[in-house]
Amino acid sequence: MQEGLEVESGKRHDRPALAIAPKLCRKHRAILVIARSNRLARNVAFISNLTESGVEFLAVDTPR
Repeated sequence: MQEGLEVESGKRHDRPALAIAPKLCRKHRAILVIARSNRLARNVAFISNLTESGVEFLAVDTPR
């Protein structure tokens, strides 16, 4: 298990910690846990790509 901390604004497109997270999840067959979904919702393309990549993710503020 690995933890990444992303402190960049959701408006920015260059978010290194967020860019590497799906790669690590695929490598370790892990679930990507996101603290707040609104941090990703600003970038619809990222959510779409994440969904299509097959990486399972869970936003803690909106549990299944």
